[in-house]
Amino acid sequence: MMMRYEWNTLRVGDAVFVHVADEGGQLVSGTVAFVKASPVDDGTNDVGVRVVSDDETSYVWPSMEELHGDPVAVGDACPQCTVTAG
Repeated sequence: MMMRYEWNTLRVGDAVFVHVADEGGQLVSGTVAFVKASPVDDGTNDVGVRVVSDDETSYVWPSMEELHGDPVAVGDACPQCTVTAG
């Protein structure tokens, strides 16, 4: 899970880890591919992540709760890591 200040400093090319629903919520590596200002003035950007697995490339638009920086700092603050770790 990212904090708002971490989320808003993401740039294209940054390495990240994302919880992907198609992978059962597992944490997979990805690269920030898109960053755009949110159309809603809530102070957060929209971030798109490129995920490459088994010669397939997909793009996801995760929420702050679904994204981790690199290196991963897994802790009690991420409900998905708590669920997938058990």
